[in-house]
Amino acid sequence: PFDVKYCIKNQTPYHQKLNLSMSEAHPGDNLDASDTVLVSGFVNGEVQLGPSESRILCYSALAMRAGKTPMPALNISSQRYRSWVINDGQEKPRYFYVMP
Repeated sequence: PFDVKYCIKNQTPYHQKLNLSMSEAHPGDNLDASDTVLVSGFVNGEVQLGPSESRILCYSALAMRAGKTPMPALNISSQRYRSWVINDGQEKPRYFYVMP
């Protein structure tokens, strides 16, 4: 197993409510992340950040096969600004390489 960490920081003077979701598959990808990696951590819900506050999201991952492996897509959006903070979509999937 290995750790994956994301650090998010509220760079505004306002309170932020963020929506967080992690999906198993990348659209258009022929690999389903649930078949290749198991992930534990905060995968669905809301995160609240005060002004200039930061938060580290920690995930533990266990690879189920060797080779190029997709990470589940993490999407975090701001309710206040209705914009993406992290958008692991079809355009920018994250991969890691597992040695046999």
